[in-house]
Amino acid sequence: MERGRLWLEVRESAALLRVETWLFVGMGVAWLVYGGWVLATGLLLAQFPGLERPVLATFAGRTVSLRTVLATGLWLGGPSLATVVLINRRLRNRHGNLVDAYRLDHPSLLLAIPGSVLLGCLLVSLSLGQRGPLTVVALFGTVHLVVRTVAYGHRVYTLSVPSFLSLLVFVSAVSLSTGWLVQMVTAPGVQSGLSPWLTQAGVSPVGEAALQLMGVQPAQATLLCIAVPGVLASAYLLFQLLAGAVVRIRAPLSNPQRRPDQRFPVMPPVGTAQNGEGSPAAEQAADAAPESRDQTGEETDTEAAGSDVESPGHTGTRVFSPDEVPAAEPAAHESAQNNAQSSDDDADPEGPVDHSGTDMDSETAGPGDTNETTDEAWMDDTSVFTPGGRDAGQSYCSECGESLPSDADICPSCDDPVDG
Repeated sequence: MERGRLWLEVRESAALLRVETWLFVGMGVAWLVYGGWVLATGLLLAQFPGLERPVLATFAGRTVSLRTVLATGLWLGGPSLATVVLINRRLRNRHGNLVDAYRLDHPSLLLAIPGSVLLGCLLVSLSLGQRGPLTVVALFGTVHLVVRTVAYGHRVYTLSVPSFLSLLVFVSAVSLSTGWLVQMVTAPGVQSGLSPWLTQAGVSPVGEAALQLMGVQPAQATLLCIAVPGVLASAYLLFQLLAGAVVRIRAPLSNPQRRPDQRFPVMPPVGTAQNGEGSPAAEQAADAAPESRDQTGEETDTEAAGSDVESPGHTGTRVFSPDEVPAAEPAAHESAQNNAQSSDDDADPEGPVDHSGTDMDSETAGPGDTNETTDEAWMDDTSVFTPGGRDAGQSYCSECGESLPSDADICPSCDDPVDG
């Protein structure tokens, strides 16, 4: 059963790819929109030459002006905040909780697909070296891993801090934005086509300062920027697994509290009490269903034995078995009191039917009899009677089962002719 459930959730995790088309399409659109944003804001800042005069610092022989600081904030901070907002809107509902599509019972299965993609990229790069298409696949896999990690972090119980997950998205977006700027500075093809625009927008100082901070060769800078989000997500997953293991060891939880989108960790069974009468929590949960079924069976048997508990519902047809003791069924147009027969009248089949308004006495033929309240509660549109359990001396209508006087030619209830 557990294997079947795991396989079903693996399929659900793969089916999420159809829902996540917004992510893959959005990455291509974001690459173009981000480039337009950088050029537009850079050219706008170039319209204010006074921003170049205040030199705030000197780094690696380069001056850091106010324009450089403003450009860095507009190119890295602004788009990263927008990325956090967009991803949270996709992964959270209006209450701030994780959407239902990502609420798997085993959240780690969310990471199976992006983790497999990145592992494959690593193995291929080790065997074939760095390739352009492989870098693109690694970029998509890294972004996918970050998004699935955020969903995983919302679903688990331990280290599930939505603000920290938003910070993870923000830092990842800053790293990828830095990689875009570095790529614009170091890529030969881009320099030849967009060099005048990039120079006027002031992209080169920011990109070169980023290279100085990373301390790597230009060829490895883009790969490093792509790898940072994956490393951060992997580090969070490692610490989360360790913290979850500690929580499971300390089980049971004294006062567990969680959000609606979280699930409790899988706990070991709670130990029995010292007197030996306590039962594990897992066994209590497992025994809840059998106990309810046993109780239902006992209630059914009690009703069949003639208890005074009212039936929970109607089926529309009441069927009496042949071994059931006869009881007068009240007609639809007569009251139950006018049609009731006393035990003395049952003993004398030829005697007249007593229609007095006195209180009815319970029939004492067997455990299957019910009182007046139960019969009224069982009143249905159709009642089927089996004449085998009736008193042989009393006449009953073959259509509706109504008791008939000895001289009746038609049934007073359904107007059906009396046979013989």
